[in-house]
Amino acid sequence: KEALRCYNYVNKLKPDYAPAWYKRGVLLDRMGKKRDAIDCFDEVCYIDPTYSDAWNALGTVLYELGESDDAVQAFEKAVEVDDQHLEAWNNLANTLAAAGRLDEAVEAIDRTLKIDPTYATAWFNKGAALAAMGELQQALGCFEKATKADPAYLKAWNNRGSVLTKLGRLDEALKCYDRILQTDPKYERAWANHGSLLLKMGRGEEAAESFVKATDLDPKNERMWNNLGTVYMSLGDAEKAYEAFDRATKVKSDYPKAWQNKGNALFQLGRTEEALECYRYAIYFNDTPKGRYNLATILASLARYDEAVKEYDRAIELNPDYGEAWYNKGNLLYQMDKPMESIMCFDRALEINPG
Repeated sequence: KEALRCYNYVNKLKPDYAPAWYKRGVLLDRMGKKRDAIDCFDEVCYIDPTYSDAWNALGTVLYELGESDDAVQAFEKAVEVDDQHLEAWNNLANTLAAAGRLDEAVEAIDRTLKIDPTYATAWFNKGAALAAMGELQQALGCFEKATKADPAYLKAWNNRGSVLTKLGRLDEALKCYDRILQTDPKYERAWANHGSLLLKMGRGEEAAESFVKATDLDPKNERMWNNLGTVYMSLGDAEKAYEAFDRATKVKSDYPKAWQNKGNALFQLGRTEEALECYRYAIYFNDTPKGRYNLATILASLARYDEAVKEYDRAIELNPDYGEAWYNKGNLLYQMDKPMESIMCFDRALEINPG
């Protein structure tokens, strides 16, 4: 506050002194008074339209306030008046990427890298943009350059591992995650990726250990618990899977995927009424063909055939090409002594999947 009073005094004494307005804006931004900061940066840019740091600061605050289009204009102005402004180019790229303008983002990052080819953050950002565009091989090259420029850049190692996994180079991906975890054993995202990769490699027990580590580090992350439950299901341990899915639904009560998986685990444990309740919760939060199909299947197992048929109908309504739903509905109708209706369902199932 004392510093702010000093800047106020300078502004009154010399109202056209741009550096004082700029420093006042920076201070107001740090104090959380972002609109007041914008007024100061606007004043700087009015006094001196070539003040690139002010344009960059203006863009940063606008971006933080969610005003991306105006932020882009500010960053573009910053690099227009100073085409060597590394931070402004990087900020422009990030803002464009966040807005989904990935091609333009990559162009801005390339300008950044012309200024500093060893800028690890720029290589990382380019890799992230290319990965989002589906250009995995090029993205991998960028993440490799990011980790070469800064071997301690763990986020870049993590993304490098993710791209390698998508490219099917699983052993190399595992080395990336192992390197991260040797450096920082508390990096929960890396533990989660490590677990997912081990599961993909058929190493379920080790995958479970990784997800346990992830949930220990971040017990409020419902996705970690859901992934742990999925691993236990793959290992045939429905009881442990149920406990993990239960934790996921307690962390986030409106998480439909966890409710559905919890229902699957309970169904395997023979706790059909509880499974039925879970499937209903899953549908309540997200009405999907699979959710309706699961609900129909468990109703059929309870000999509640009329209700089951209605749920299969709802699944088919949501996805008319759901072959399994048509087939199971046909089986159910046959058991209900409705042969003509069942034949129609079987015919439709064969149209969808002739094999």
